[in-house]
Amino acid sequence: MVTRGRIARFWKNWLERNVEMAEPITLQVEGMSCGHCIRAVTNAIQALDQAAKVNVDLASKRVVAATSLPRAELVRAVEDEGFCVKG
Repeated sequence: MVTRGRIARFWKNWLERNVEMAEPITLQVEGMSCGHCIRAVTNAIQALDQAAKVNVDLASKRVVAATSLPRAELVRAVEDEGFCVKG
C-alpha cells in the first residue's frame, strides 16, 4: 500500500540525489557578519529550492549552494535579502 509518507520519502530522496548531481554554485557575498546573515541567506535560497544544500562562510564571504536553480535566481534571492553579490 502506498501511503503519503512513502510518497514524500520517495520525492525527498529523488530530490536529494538530483541536487547532489548538480554543480555547486559559489557566490562572493558582501555584508554578511553574523549568524542572522547566515540564516537569512540560507533561508532565501532554500525558499526557492527546499532540497538545496547551502554552506555560508563568513570569513571568506563565500556562499556555496548545491542546487538545481540557475545562478541568476540565487543572486536575486541573496540580493533581495539586502546583501551585495560580487561574483
